[in-house]
Amino acid sequence: MYWNPRRPPATAGRGRRSLVRALLVFFLSLGLLSGICLFVSPKPQSDSFYQAVSQPVAAVSSAFALPGCVTPGLPQDAATSSVTYTTQRLSSGRLMLIDRLHPLPQEAAAPNTFNILSYSHGTITCRDLQAVLGADTLSALDGLFAAARQNHIHLFTVFRGSVSPTQQKQLQIERFCQLANALPLEDALAQTLQEISPANASEHQTGWAVDIRICDGWDQLPRSEPLSASAEGQWLLENSWRFGLIHRYPENDPSPDPSCGAYHFRYVGKAHAAMMHALSLSLEAYLDLLHTHSALTLWDETGAPVCSVLCQPVDDGLTVQAPMEAQLEDVSLDNLGWGVAAYLWPA
Repeated sequence: MYWNPRRPPATAGRGRRSLVRALLVFFLSLGLLSGICLFVSPKPQSDSFYQAVSQPVAAVSSAFALPGCVTPGLPQDAATSSVTYTTQRLSSGRLMLIDRLHPLPQEAAAPNTFNILSYSHGTITCRDLQAVLGADTLSALDGLFAAARQNHIHLFTVFRGSVSPTQQKQLQIERFCQLANALPLEDALAQTLQEISPANASEHQTGWAVDIRICDGWDQLPRSEPLSASAEGQWLLENSWRFGLIHRYPENDPSPDPSCGAYHFRYVGKAHAAMMHALSLSLEAYLDLLHTHSALTLWDETGAPVCSVLCQPVDDGLTVQAPMEAQLEDVSLDNLGWGVAAYLWPA
């Protein structure tokens, strides 16, 4: 038998067929197991679904005692007026719960993002030259990095910003191809789905999510230790809320999304960040507490109101008795069937 140079060797053909088969299995299995979140726009969930997924958190808030600086309701002498916010306005808010059980709602608009390095002109250190974020998040990071420099901290670096649904799918494909070289295809698929969230089920599909790492040099790998293990990381954990950023998954509360993890922060605005800091609650527990108390007010040490947050179930929109002297900071769906409005009182 003579080798035909126009015909590839049988082994090469098998290699290509194996790769094609792997990708085919990946897409078919991915469509079956996660197609709802990955390829199909999510449908509104029923009230019973929202109640079911909120039950684990409800046990936390039912026995939760408010600290002295947070009181139910608005200030007693606050003048109010009835205000209605449309569902379209709410769908662009910053407080939505986004995960595998609660993908981005269909009506949510695509984020308006800007290149981090171009926007900040170098004031925000970023390892990814193409990374983008929303303008509000960039403004918060600008203030955070400036405050860090004033405290002689120069080691913070942004490692990840917003990711489009297409980019998220590509991350899944790349990871699957890596794992398929060492694992059976079924195991590679399962691990891929466990490690990387489907498109529209990750906070990085918004303009509010950012991963902040500590790097000892531009050409060095980031530290792998927890943020609380260093003075710089402790400063970040203790002060990020002042700029409207929350450490999304506390170190003692493992992330349900492995693609985010211990260095993942999210911009929610100064009102929500201050309230969550005062309450020492995660986003999930905070949302459940708002469902229990339809209004909360945070007070400073002089007895002046700092911010108020109102929460009501959403029908065609959100109608609240808004404080007339306070400034609206954000109105948002929480992706659990409720709407939330946050107000900042004059300093």
